[in-house]
Amino acid sequence: MLRTTLAPAAWAAIATTALCAAFLGASRAQRSDDRASELMRDLETVPPPRLAPPSVAFAVLGQVTIPGPLEGAGPERHESGVAVRGAGGLLLVPWSAEGGLGEVVTGPVDAPPLDERRFGLAPDGSARAGVLESGHLVVETACRRCGDGWNRRFRLHIVGTSGAPPLVTDRRVFYAARDNVVYCVRRDNGHRVWERLTAGRVVPSLVAWSGVPRGALETAEAASLVLAVTDEPSAVVALDARTGEQAALYDAGPERTIVGAPFVLPDGRLLAARQDYRSSDAALVLLEIVWRDERPRAS
Repeated sequence: MLRTTLAPAAWAAIATTALCAAFLGASRAQRSDDRASELMRDLETVPPPRLAPPSVAFAVLGQVTIPGPLEGAGPERHESGVAVRGAGGLLLVPWSAEGGLGEVVTGPVDAPPLDERRFGLAPDGSARAGVLESGHLVVETACRRCGDGWNRRFRLHIVGTSGAPPLVTDRRVFYAARDNVVYCVRRDNGHRVWERLTAGRVVPSLVAWSGVPRGALETAEAASLVLAVTDEPSAVVALDARTGEQAALYDAGPERTIVGAPFVLPDGRLLAARQDYRSSDAALVLLEIVWRDERPRAS
């Protein structure tokens, strides 16, 4: 049997070669991992495609003159129609899907209690959000086994709010701050989704609106909007609920003020209470969200 004997120097050379090969292989693998990590970082810094806001506008369908001055939080639901609070008491405007708005009732009307909730509720009642005196936004989910029926999901320190309860949807929480910004955060963990600076301070509650605008194509998707009322200028601003981009704006005009939040009628149209220059002059303005190419004017 033939046996080969290698000198110690040869064994050392073989070991050195093996170590170099292993080192080079590890270096190549590390460089490959580094390139992959760098690529992932680059992908993370690339902003997602910007979604365009829905192509909508506010159409003014008409208005009903009511006596001023107006008070309270704007139009509100009443068993017989829509109610507005004025200096002389509650003003009732009957409404029906068939006949629309009726004549203003100024006689004695039973006034529902003012909504003094500190929390905004989700449509299905599964969650609520509110602002504490400490300046924290809290989001809680319904809990049958909890003492007060609610389990705190998270608490988030925020800039002072406008005083109105937050708007809660199935996945998002929207609130307005004193820095003229409307914020949107995730309902499950409070991570910020978007923020939008408005032209003026947002004064009353935010309102959710969803539906297919009149005049849109049959294949058009439903639009989801957040309606906010600003002061100076006094206007109703429609923000895209997905991105916060402004989709539409209704300007009350010079020397006029939108009082409270707009009221969403069952058919999707809106009622906004407007105080005119003279304190005795006011109106309920009927608005509709339409496709931008169809903006009928009030006669």
